[in-house]
Amino acid sequence: MPGKPYMPDVGSNAIRLLNTINILEQDSEETLEKITSRLSQENVRHEVHKFDSGAVMVDVWKGDLFYVIQIEDKMIGLSLVKDNTAFDTIPDKAYSDFEAFKIEFEKIFG
Repeated sequence: MPGKPYMPDVGSNAIRLLNTINILEQDSEETLEKITSRLSQENVRHEVHKFDSGAVMVDVWKGDLFYVIQIEDKMIGLSLVKDNTAFDTIPDKAYSDFEAFKIEFEKIFG
C-alpha cells in the first residue's frame, strides 16, 4: 500500500526491543528518583546498583516477590525474578517512557 512502511514479521521480542529505541522523557537520575521515592513511601525494601556504563539496577523485595528494575538511557525494564529464573540482562517488560512503565510498576504495590 502506498504511504505505509514495510514492517516484516519479526516476532514480539524484536518488536519489544524496537520499542525501547525512543528516548525516555526524563533523564536516568530523575527516573531513579521517582522510583526510589515511591518505594520508600511504601516502605518497600530496595537496593540501587549503578554501573560505569550509566545503567542502573534497582532490586526490589515486596513480600515473597523479588523484582529487578533496569534503567538505561533509552529504556526502563521490569522483571519478576523467580527461583527458576536464569540470569538475564533482557527484562520481562521494557518501556520507552516513564508513564508506560509506571502503570506496571504500580502493580507492585497492589
